Amino acid sequence: MAERQEPERNNEPMPRRAWDAPLVGRAAELATLDEAMRAAADGTAAVVLIAGEAGIGKSRLTAEAANRARADGWQVLSGGCLDLAEGSVPYLPLMDALHDLPIDTLSPLLTRWLSGVAEEPSPQHSEDAARGRVYAAYLEVLRASSPNSPLALVVEDVHWADRGTRDLLSYLVRALTAPTARARVLIILTYRSDDFPRGSPIRRWLGELARRPSVSRVDVAPLGRAEVGQQLNALEPSTRTRRRRSFFTPRATRSMWRNWRRSGPLGSQGCRRSYATLQRSE
Repeated sequence: MAERQEPERNNEPMPRRAWDAPLVGRAAELATLDEAMRAAADGTAAVVLIAGEAGIGKSRLTAEAANRARADGWQVLSGGCLDLAEGSVPYLPLMDALHDLPIDTLSPLLTRWLSGVAEEPSPQHSEDAARGRVYAAYLEVLRASSPNSPLALVVEDVHWADRGTRDLLSYLVRALTAPTARARVLIILTYRSDDFPRGSPIRRWLGELARRPSVSRVDVAPLGRAEVGQQLNALEPSTRTRRRRSFFTPRATRSMWRNWRRSGPLGSQGCRRSYATLQRSE
């Protein structure tokens, strides 16, 4: 009896393959980001809020915009909020973002702030005044870094943002989008639109930001049937699935592709099974 031959496997990490695949189905979203980038490059600061459910492709869309900006000579500062089990780290994503700038471009006040040395209140400077000095220094470094090349500040997952991060972002957005303000700065914030209840303070905060001038919102929707096929073919050209209905998130599509890669020659059957399972779960 012939020995059963194990199917050939491809062990290349799926996330990197999926991340490097062409972005599909996001032409309208990219058009909004491109418009904001053009405005910021011309000296009118802009803000883009990118909303969508978990796994919908917010980070992939943001990475595409950041890569385009870098290719055009932009500076890109980035940080992300964390869902910590206990407590929070104030200003964490905004502090992380400053590490993308040369240290000699930061004021002594910001350098001390990054090292965790807070400015102590004094009879001349209250705690609020000390905080205001940090906020003003942060704004100034963004403005001072942008005349020669535009600057993008990307903060992901602001649905987990602590109060300090939200307050500093509000300050930056108000200052940069004021009618008389001129700055070559773009701020991109991403968040899960389904991650907080209607009355949450973060929902109210995002609503207030959205009402500011020069602020746009991009709602990232599930991929349609044609886009699912394009993404699967981009991930693995030999993958062929029956596509009767879709509206899947990119994460679901990548899951189907991973099933195919791990199953070898029989993978197309596994991919179809995954596709059918996802359809039934809608």
